[in-house]
Amino acid sequence: DRFASASSSVTLRAAGPDAAYFDLPGAAPLRVVALKRVSLAAPLASVYVGDEATADIQLTDAPAGALVVTASCDDPAVTVVPSRIAFSDRVTSASLTVSSTAPGDFEVRLAVDAAASGPDARHFAAPPTLALAVQSAEAVRVLAA
Repeated sequence: DRFASASSSVTLRAAGPDAAYFDLPGAAPLRVVALKRVSLAAPLASVYVGDEATADIQLTDAPAGALVVTASCDDPAVTVVPSRIAFSDRVTSASLTVSSTAPGDFEVRLAVDAAASGPDARHFAAPPTLALAVQSAEAVRVLAA
């Protein structure tokens, strides 16, 4: 598997007329941890209470098998739909809809569900966190002086 997350080593060598003056280790450890990403095609916009914001999510590469990404927010005022997205070799993009019943600054966390995904899940870096700013929908009154 050429994309495996594994340990390996790289041999370092100095070349040129000054090579004798460099003290290099014979090998340096190298670990590849992720080669693919879950990215945002469009971040969440600021919205008013009760309105919906949409985030477009894309994979940089199609997974071999299934890749399940979960979306959640700790604040009970925030609703995220869907809370689970199943990607495959044919489905590499999706949209999330987020709304809130209260104003505030919220974070929607995305995570790869390794247990529900195929073996290719280990090749995907942790998805980004989405920031959502929700403003009060109350009207501002202008009083005549």
